[in-house]
Amino acid sequence: MFKKIYFDSLPSTNTYLKENYHKYDNKDVIIAGKQLQGRGRREKNWITEAGKDIAMSILLKPKVAENISLLSLLTSAAIFNVIKDYGLDAKIKWPNDILVNDKKISGILLESVYKLNFEAVIIGIGINVNSTNFPTEILNKATSLKRELSKDLDIDTVINKVLKSFASYYGQYEKGENDYIKVCRENSAVIGKEILINNHKVRVENILDNGNLLVNDGNKSFTYAYGEISLENIY
Repeated sequence: MFKKIYFDSLPSTNTYLKENYHKYDNKDVIIAGKQLQGRGRREKNWITEAGKDIAMSILLKPKVAENISLLSLLTSAAIFNVIKDYGLDAKIKWPNDILVNDKKISGILLESVYKLNFEAVIIGIGINVNSTNFPTEILNKATSLKRELSKDLDIDTVINKVLKSFASYYGQYEKGENDYIKVCRENSAVIGKEILINNHKVRVENILDNGNLLVNDGNKSFTYAYGEISLENIY
C-alpha cells in the first residue's frame, strides 16, 4: 500500500513533500535518517538524532478536502496502537501528540497543499525511538521507546508497524467509518481534565465524532476544532 522512499537527511520531511509532492504518488512515504529542521505544530522544532528516531511524512491525494482534519486523530490512534503493543501505557493528547508517563514520545503535523484547488495532504510523523540524549529544556517533557523499554528497537520495524496500523484506519476513513475516534476518546490524556487551550481555561468533556473537542468553561459548553493545549505539570 505504501511506497517508502529513504533519504539520509532532510531539513524537514514535510517541507520537502510540500515542495515536491507533484513528483510522488498517493501514499508515498518520505523517510529521513536525520531531520535537520523538523517542525511541529506552531512551528516548534522537532529534532531527531541521526539513525535513532522516526521522521517521516505520508503523502495523500484524496479527491476532496472534506474531513481531512480527522487525519490527525486517525494517525494518533495508529501510533498509539503501536506504542501500546510494546507494552507501554500511552495516552493521546488531542489532537496530535502521544504521551507516555506524561512525556511526549510522538507528534504529528498535518498540512494541506493548495494551489488553485486542493492538491494533497501531508502527514508528518515524529517518533522518539532510540534517542536518550534530550536537550535540557525538554529533558523532563520528552521520552523515547528506548528510555521506556530499556532496549534498542529496529527503526524500520517500528515504521512498518505504524504504516500497517495507519492503513487499517485509513481504509475506515475512506468508507466514512471512525473507530479511531473511539480509540482517541478511550485513551485521552485530556478528557475530564482542566486544560488551557488557546489561553482559555476549560474542562474537557469529550471528543466529538467530527473530531472537535467539547469543553466547558463553567458557564457553557462549546467546541474547538483545533488548538494548542497545555496540561498543568504535563507536556
